[in-house]
Amino acid sequence: MKKTMLACVLALLAIAAAANPVIPRAVARVWFDASDNFIVLFGADFEQQTYLNYLPYMTFTTSSGTYSFPAGFTPPSSLPWMANFNQLIPGFTIDRNEDHFILQFDYLYECLYWSPESGSLVNIRPLSEGQSAVQLIVAENELYSWNAWAKDSSTTGPDPFTPSEGCQINVHVSDQNGDPVAGTPVYWSYTNTINPIYPPGQTGADGTWQLTQYALRTLFQVNDPHSGGLVLNETVYPEPGQTYDLYAVVNTSASDPVQTPSAGILSLNPSVLKGSDANVLNVKYASPSPLSVTGELRLYDLRGRYLARAEIPACGETRWDLPVLDSGIYFVTLCERGQELARGRFTLIK
Repeated sequence: MKKTMLACVLALLAIAAAANPVIPRAVARVWFDASDNFIVLFGADFEQQTYLNYLPYMTFTTSSGTYSFPAGFTPPSSLPWMANFNQLIPGFTIDRNEDHFILQFDYLYECLYWSPESGSLVNIRPLSEGQSAVQLIVAENELYSWNAWAKDSSTTGPDPFTPSEGCQINVHVSDQNGDPVAGTPVYWSYTNTINPIYPPGQTGADGTWQLTQYALRTLFQVNDPHSGGLVLNETVYPEPGQTYDLYAVVNTSASDPVQTPSAGILSLNPSVLKGSDANVLNVKYASPSPLSVTGELRLYDLRGRYLARAEIPACGETRWDLPVLDSGIYFVTLCERGQELARGRFTLIK
């Protein structure tokens, strides 16, 4: 059984690129108290004095309208700072069961959606008494960061931006006879689509892959190795301290078992494209098991959005005229008969 521990997951994500420019977080946590007052904890995620100067000019949007601090509001002298919005902001209204909270000022834009129903914008299920929503950095490098909201079983933690408790998700893959299937890729992402910055897990000998993490909304997908169709496509909205079991059944047989593709290397040259006219990528695939048919190259951006495709002949080499792209980091995956064999990335600087 392959078990991905929380520390390993976060360390891996910390070196991955993500969707938004690096912007410090303003809100660390939010929660409702026993009287349904909405409590916001502002954290010290960047230089305090500059941040404190921003506070009086921030706006806060819910389903009931847009609010701001009242005239004469005096910002705190230090951070972190906890504020009861129902008491501090006249007329402030927010629904505990289903609503959103959006903070805006200049380049700061932070939004949290909660609902008992699923949806592309929903981050968490409604908060119970004593629970809080914590804003995490789940991917970061020197140019980009991406944040997500996790549920916590407490309103305090190791620090304002770190939950006190996580959860575990187990993905079980079996064949049509109920026997476990090892070596099956399990794709996962904190977005609404599978993002190539998150490397897939893989089921162990017992057909199970485990993910131990904070209680973040996570999408899980498993493809049938023969048809390529989805046999698991589920978004989990986990509760802290809970364990979840997901199940997928794939088509396999003794004569054609599910096997992990032989290790291969997808070389992209140049790895850094510079200049407005730089749009040609030389692609080469090297593996002990060469392509048996024409393969497919797929291009994704940092947000996991599919952008373009190209064919690569069985010889494993091609010259790809890329579409018009903005400066940034991009990922290329190589697939054969719908099964991913390798991936690489390149940077475009205009």
